Amino acid sequence: MREPRAHTAAGETFAALSHAGFLQGHILAPFKRQGAGAAAGSSWQYAGNNGVPPLFSRIAEASLAELLDRAQRRSSPQVTRTPAGLYFFALPLGGAPSPWCLACGGVRDARLDLLRVEELAVSLGEDPLRLLEEFESLPVATFGSVAELAGRTFALVRLLGGHDLVPAHGPEGDELLRLVLELSAELDRAATRDDVIALLAESLGILFDLQGVATILPAEGGPGWQVCPAWGAEFTPFTLQDQGARHCLGGQTVRLPVHDLAGFLPSYAGNNGICVPLLAGDATLGALLLVGERLRGNDLLMQELLIGRAAARIAGVQRERQQTEQVERAERLVQIFTELTMVEGMEELCRNVLERGAKLVGARSGSLMLLDRQKEFLTIAAVKGMHPMLARRFTVKLGSGIAGQVALTGQPVLVNDIVNDERFTIGHRSRFKTGSLISLPLSCRDETVGVLNLADRADQTPFGNDDLELLTRLATHAAGLLLRMKTHEGVRLLERLSITDPLTELYNRRFLERRMDEELSRSVRNGLRLSVMMLDLDNFKLYNDLCGHPAGDRALRKVAQLLQRSVREMDVVTRYGGEEFCILLPDTPNVDAHFVAERIRYAIEHELFAGEEGLPSSTLTISIGIATYPDNGATAADLISTADVALYQAKAEGRNRIVSSLDLPTASRFRIVAPSPQQTH
Repeated sequence: MREPRAHTAAGETFAALSHAGFLQGHILAPFKRQGAGAAAGSSWQYAGNNGVPPLFSRIAEASLAELLDRAQRRSSPQVTRTPAGLYFFALPLGGAPSPWCLACGGVRDARLDLLRVEELAVSLGEDPLRLLEEFESLPVATFGSVAELAGRTFALVRLLGGHDLVPAHGPEGDELLRLVLELSAELDRAATRDDVIALLAESLGILFDLQGVATILPAEGGPGWQVCPAWGAEFTPFTLQDQGARHCLGGQTVRLPVHDLAGFLPSYAGNNGICVPLLAGDATLGALLLVGERLRGNDLLMQELLIGRAAARIAGVQRERQQTEQVERAERLVQIFTELTMVEGMEELCRNVLERGAKLVGARSGSLMLLDRQKEFLTIAAVKGMHPMLARRFTVKLGSGIAGQVALTGQPVLVNDIVNDERFTIGHRSRFKTGSLISLPLSCRDETVGVLNLADRADQTPFGNDDLELLTRLATHAAGLLLRMKTHEGVRLLERLSITDPLTELYNRRFLERRMDEELSRSVRNGLRLSVMMLDLDNFKLYNDLCGHPAGDRALRKVAQLLQRSVREMDVVTRYGGEEFCILLPDTPNVDAHFVAERIRYAIEHELFAGEEGLPSSTLTISIGIATYPDNGATAADLISTADVALYQAKAEGRNRIVSSLDLPTASRFRIVAPSPQQTH
């Protein structure tokens, strides 16, 4: 409810009225007569802080003044219906003649006069259609219901005393009223909803001599309304469905007949019962069921006043909790953003985005899907609640299904019930436990890289707009990281392709030259040995001729794997060209390199290769030459040349053997010896 405050002695009365449950959803406005006291003909001035509410500014000034004049002159509530079809009432806030009046509006007749609405819009300079929509959104009432509401409000004003109004309830009533107002202030200090309910129920039970108080509040984790004892009553809590709770949650106080009360609380059958709704603005927070032998009218007004104050505090507690949750969520988002920024690798980033998104909204299952390079299909990059092997086989064409539509349009989708949602014809899917899901695009700078899907909240409740807003912020940040990661991985892929052999995936000759310069510099600085091995498969041209080039390619890949398994992680294995390989062994003297070479030779000789039985030795073998810094030179060219000479010496001696530079004639260790054609392969 909007609550303009009057800076007057009548302000306390107005503040109390603003918390009355039966006035929730109505617009209250205090007015004070200006000019010649309370004399007729003097003007009325709005006494609130924030300007005249728009609904009142749309009443002709003369009509509003006439309504206020009548209420003041007759010292009773007065009701009017405007030509357009809106209802208002006014009543004095003090004894006659009082300069203070209260006006109330916010409801309309079932039939609006469209012509008058259009005339009103033109006179106010507003859009007629927009004004009509605003009026049609107001609750429908009748002249009689508005008059009854005005009477109840006036009775409460008299009960409260008002300004210059003599209390009509006597000393005992004064004490009760004082306690009600004190408890109202105490309710404003309650920290939780349960604290509010406990204080309210105890106060009502003791002050008004009730037999029991029960609450009817939204059931946690599911539909319906939970009925629980709050004070004096002892029974097992139970759940009412919406239809069963219609008497209690209809927006107005209702007296429950004996048979209805017996249906609610069998132990109190035969007693009187009153259901008072907990209203905050247009929202129904629940209701209180009051059980007693005698429930008097004046008591009911003060009960509603206390309950209205409690409802306002409950709404305030909920707002505070929501604000706290928003702050906590924002802090979690900042932490998530920081953690995601530090993730390396596309696979790990996708998994982290999915896991953190699911945790934010309590989802039990979901997936993160990426668009392929052609932007035709979505594939699952990370999954929750599905076996990864099945997920890898799952693809969605762009524009197909929910995820495909989200990727195509760039618009998120929030589904409360997938079975009954008219936008989709999916029907029941057993993988959806609750039927509620969120699918939103991973987009940054107008480029969509994928889709984030989450489903099945752990508490069984459907996802809401708050969840969608929170995930949208995460998705926007994640999309930027994914785009950057995609770009970096593309650059790294190009760089890797430029330094690796596509067949064997070993480093290539270009990379070898760069690393040899780096390792030679390190060896010089630290006084370390550096060995180089040149390796060449024996009779490989004949193997290709016998078995075919596809078999030769498979053999080269197998040899590459054997070489990598036979050396240290710090060693560099490269394909030098054709069937020739080169291995760089940092911090390794010649004798140690010889042991490594023998391990390689033995492994290849005893490995099975398809078709090798047709070779002269009936097996595929390898020859190896070794050179070492500084014994065989101080440059990369010197070491490669010396290792090459040793390799061809191994070929000349019969293949499938190792020749070290130390085994070569002295003159051959420092110069290139051109091999004869018979020595090759």
